[in-house]
Amino acid sequence: MRTVGWVVLVALFCVEAAAVGLWAVGVGSLTSTWIGWAVLLVVVLAWAALASPQAERGGPVVTPVTKVVVFAGATVVGWLAGYHAFALAVGLGAAVVHALLLVPDVAELRRSVVSAPRR
Repeated sequence: MRTVGWVVLVALFCVEAAAVGLWAVGVGSLTSTWIGWAVLLVVVLAWAALASPQAERGGPVVTPVTKVVVFAGATVVGWLAGYHAFALAVGLGAAVVHALLLVPDVAELRRSVVSAPRR
């Protein structure tokens, strides 16, 4: 089950990176490249401050709300920009991966990885 847990954690990272990229590409193609870069910066900073495992400003309400806004927003922006398949993949992937994070063994592995001391 530990291998499955690591696969879920890698999938979580991939879907997070895809959502951030979809925000930038989607907004950039709908408006301008500079606005796409600005949105990318805002999303990355918001994620780091509020939703990442090491976020100091996150909490039991703020972190899930931030994740929903980032993933749902990326899905909508990607859809509106014409990236229909990719937008659906990111939205569904985020839902599936976060559901798998509720499996007790995966949740325990995630807690142990997040709480591991940094070098």
